[in-house]
Amino acid sequence: MKTISTLHAPMRIMGIQAKCDLVDVHGTLANLWTRWVDDKAARLPSFTLTVYCVYQYHDAEPNKVLITLGRIVAQDLPEVPFARETLLPAQDYYRYDLDDMQPENRFSTWQLIEQNDELERSFTTDFETHSVNGSGQIYVGKIG
Repeated sequence: MKTISTLHAPMRIMGIQAKCDLVDVHGTLANLWTRWVDDKAARLPSFTLTVYCVYQYHDAEPNKVLITLGRIVAQDLPEVPFARETLLPAQDYYRYDLDDMQPENRFSTWQLIEQNDELERSFTTDFETHSVNGSGQIYVGKIG
């Protein structure tokens, strides 16, 4: 089910990152999740145990995506050499609630999103939340 959610203030996410071609997203994600389990960045002080997977697209590189896997951290947490950061911009998002964030379920939901020509997507930032109980959401940036 799709609803609209508004993020009223930017959120700082810190973790691990990789930039890849759009066709390589699945392999890059698998690599990031494997790294995340033992990475120092996974142990940074955070407000939540929820893991955020952030996808950022830039007009200058239309066939690439920057993926950040991390957690919400305080705005004043000092940068650390073993982690990268990004900001989730304050904006409206289409939200899809998933009871199960297993890769097959996420993939089929993303397929439905990508095939929906009626969505007014901003193509700047999308993200997923992965809670400790296995559920989560997919947020797709909305124009306006």
